[in-house]
Amino acid sequence: MSFVTEIELLGYHGYTAHERAKVIADLATIRITDLDAGIKSAAIDLCARYRMKLADALIAATAIRLGIPLITEDKHFRKLKDELSVHLL
Repeated sequence: MSFVTEIELLGYHGYTAHERAKVIADLATIRITDLDAGIKSAAIDLCARYRMKLADALIAATAIRLGIPLITEDKHFRKLKDELSVHLL
């Protein structure tokens, strides 16, 4: 998972104490990938070609760089179907 997704999840203000604890526990079982030169380069490319917001480009670039599917509820990622495997929830 991208570090951006981790920030988005942990930064959400609407959790109950129990929900926040569950998110933290779940994140402890997931590999979090930090920014590297390859992800940065892919994100720049996505921003330029698709006019993506930076956070979304970083999330997609992480999936591209790691060769993993992007699992999301955000339908706007469908435009990247030629770049990576997008699975909508």
